[in-house]
Amino acid sequence: MTVVGNALKSPVFVLVAWACLLGGAPSARAATTTYTSAYAGGTINPGDTVVLDNGATIEGAITNNGRLQFNQTSGTLTMSSALTGSGTLSLTNAGTLMLTGTTVSNGIGLDMTTTVDSGRLLIGNNGGRSLFMGNTNGGVGTLSINGGYVGNGTSYLGYEAGGQASVTVSSGTWSNGSFTYVGWDGSATLDVTGGGSVSGVFCSIGKNAGSVGSVTVSGGTMSYSSNLTVAEGGTGSLTIGNGGLVVVKGNVVRGASGTISLNAGGTLQIGTGTNTGVLLGGTGSLTNNGTVVFNRFNASTYSGVLSGSGTVTKLGLGTLTLSGNNGYTGATNVNGGVLAYGASNVLSDSTAVTVAGGSVDLGSSTDTVASFTITSGSLFGSGKLTAATYALGGGTVTGNLGGGSMTVTANSGLIGTADVTSVSLNAGGLTLGSAGRFTSNQVAITGSSGGNLSLGGNESVGSLAGGFNVALGSATLSTGNDNTSTTYSGILSSSGGLTKAGTGTFTLSGANSYTGATAVDGGRLLVDGQLGNTAVAVNATGLLGGSGTILGGVTVASSGTLAPGNSPGVLTVGSLSLAAGSHTTMEITGTSAGLYDQVFGTGSGGLTYGGTLDLVMTGMYADQTVFNLFRNFSSYTGNFAAVGLDATGEYAGLTFSDVDGVWTSTETANNQRLVFSTTTGNLSVLAAVVPEPSTCAMALAGLACGGWQMFRRRRLKAA
Repeated sequence: MTVVGNALKSPVFVLVAWACLLGGAPSARAATTTYTSAYAGGTINPGDTVVLDNGATIEGAITNNGRLQFNQTSGTLTMSSALTGSGTLSLTNAGTLMLTGTTVSNGIGLDMTTTVDSGRLLIGNNGGRSLFMGNTNGGVGTLSINGGYVGNGTSYLGYEAGGQASVTVSSGTWSNGSFTYVGWDGSATLDVTGGGSVSGVFCSIGKNAGSVGSVTVSGGTMSYSSNLTVAEGGTGSLTIGNGGLVVVKGNVVRGASGTISLNAGGTLQIGTGTNTGVLLGGTGSLTNNGTVVFNRFNASTYSGVLSGSGTVTKLGLGTLTLSGNNGYTGATNVNGGVLAYGASNVLSDSTAVTVAGGSVDLGSSTDTVASFTITSGSLFGSGKLTAATYALGGGTVTGNLGGGSMTVTANSGLIGTADVTSVSLNAGGLTLGSAGRFTSNQVAITGSSGGNLSLGGNESVGSLAGGFNVALGSATLSTGNDNTSTTYSGILSSSGGLTKAGTGTFTLSGANSYTGATAVDGGRLLVDGQLGNTAVAVNATGLLGGSGTILGGVTVASSGTLAPGNSPGVLTVGSLSLAAGSHTTMEITGTSAGLYDQVFGTGSGGLTYGGTLDLVMTGMYADQTVFNLFRNFSSYTGNFAAVGLDATGEYAGLTFSDVDGVWTSTETANNQRLVFSTTTGNLSVLAAVVPEPSTCAMALAGLACGGWQMFRRRRLKAA
């Protein structure tokens, strides 16, 4: 039966009443009464519903054992009389219901089922009075917030021993102006799910002896501006599940009978960027399978142990010092302030450390982690952090890095040292603060045209490969120490120098502009691009080759080798000086340029011969063929100590002899000679001179006449 308020005097009601008298008691049938004006109050029986629509007011106390529905679309309806009973109170529209009638200990007791789907429920004037649920022995109070707002002062859930309370916030907001007691003397549960939000000043889960409190936050937010205590005097549990966030500005305290379960996807934040926020007294341990966030602007210390598979994030401007042997395996994110080491090995070997706006202070400590990434901020201290990989995407590393591999993705600085074995420079630049930043001369540096390396002093590396650029400054870069063969297509610039070490081959194919000295101390240096105005010294066991250009002068020392081309080719140099004991190897496979080796002068510098010229020839060539082995020098001085030939076929086995800088070979079977002139730098194929027959006869007659004259003189002398 549905009755609209103020309709009791209507004929319809009289007919209904007579029908009830004739047909049965009214309590056997549920009644819904809707009010749009004054509601006198009274008792709402089980199964009956009173709806308070727009315009309705409440004149007296209500004992609600049925259902009281507040359905006003706007404005505030104040109930100053007492609301009791064990029924249901529901808010289903956008208006505000304010309860100011005292029922329990100067507050409002709701041992009923309260559902707030919309609108606002205020306990006391403007939500300033205390809320009691489970306020009698055996009393049960339930509050469900599914989209509306509930505001009160202190909340006592499970107030009396034997009392029970349950609050669920699946969406909407529950605002506690002071304390939230989940289990005062009785038992209580609080569940925050979905997009629900719970806030207050203090929270105690399991307040007094004998109480039991349980809080689960999964998908919503619970935040307190002071402390949160689990099992203050009773038994308490806090569970933070997937999507749940608990923010505590003050201290998180766990009593002897308390448990804190931080599960995957859940977050526990300590501090809100102010000068407070302590986790478990700074010494307690916690299993972290979610995320622990530290957020203070001043210094704090945590010496406890965080274990589990979760993540730790550092926020705020302050310094957080860790001194426990933490074993959590999730990420360590430093997004603000400083994460400081209070001892060595405070982080797990499995954690990935990321610095994005904050800093890590190693102090004098050492540690090993899975990986280290920095996008802004710094790593500093005299200690050492070792990881399998280091990703430098910004910021500065003033501290020291251990072994592993380094990748640079944005402009970064390495002021400390690194024991890395490889560096990849594909984007951005790496600036080295001083000499010897790479502690191993075996480090392999690779990269592409988007990368840059700037030296701060002399560096010795294993190899260079790829297209990144190197600004030498005034330093010298030594490469090749790992004895591998690589090609470098980037640009070496500035006033510094280059040293080629090791036994491998180092090929330069870029337009290098550095002006410092170049030393080939070992292996092969092939210049297929360009070197600027650098003086190149090819020292003992070193070899210079390639088909590029060297604008500066080249000096080949004793036991050094010049082998132009790339089997074969033309090498252009500013000047050339071949010292005694040096070797110059020229390969000849054809008659046109590029099919035989050539050293081409830029025209401004001279050529000084010395050492040994070693010719390597294949094929057979016509008379008058000229090979311009040394061409376009301003002057030709000196001489080779020897000219050797390694040939197959026609020219095999020929030997050279020198007359005033002209080196002539023995004859071939086809009456050819090879002649090298130090004056022109050319090797020529010439026909051998064969005498005419008449010339041979006259020579024989001359020999016979000369013999007769010698015989006659001897006979006269004997007489």
